[in-house]
Amino acid sequence: GGVLVMRIQFHISKAELNKFESSTEAVVLNVDTATKRATEQACREILEESLAQVPRDTGALASTGFYEVERNMGTKSHTYQGTIGYAGTAGKGAAYDKLNPKSRSKVSDYAVRVHEDLTAKHPNGGKAKFLEDPVRAYGSSNFKRVAETNWRYAIEGADTILRKR
Repeated sequence: GGVLVMRIQFHISKAELNKFESSTEAVVLNVDTATKRATEQACREILEESLAQVPRDTGALASTGFYEVERNMGTKSHTYQGTIGYAGTAGKGAAYDKLNPKSRSKVSDYAVRVHEDLTAKHPNGGKAKFLEDPVRAYGSSNFKRVAETNWRYAIEGADTILRKR
């Protein structure tokens, strides 16, 4: 048995090569932007649902809800990570903390307890697991939709930009 080797050569004009490089660059840039936008949209929607579930005795806990989206510099690819939390409980520290006007305690001192205590009563509405439940629900039903929508717009947008050139 012998080995069959086939060689194919492509001759691509400089103009076509430039067009290909431009189209690739446009898609990569648009997908990067779309990935950030999808992460921001997901965080915003999760926080909105979480705010609908957070207990509201004085409103102090709800007022500390936040999200941030940052580029993940630990990877070579263009990835983003979102942080959603209350009163610095997601690792962002005192910048998001406040004093509860009733108890005079920092929200960070009781946010985790309120989140985890399944037996606590909340007469003004809300419930435990006010962040965990929205994150789980979102991940199972919405994130794929958000990512696909943003990436589709990114690719279609890159295509539109290239057709105008």
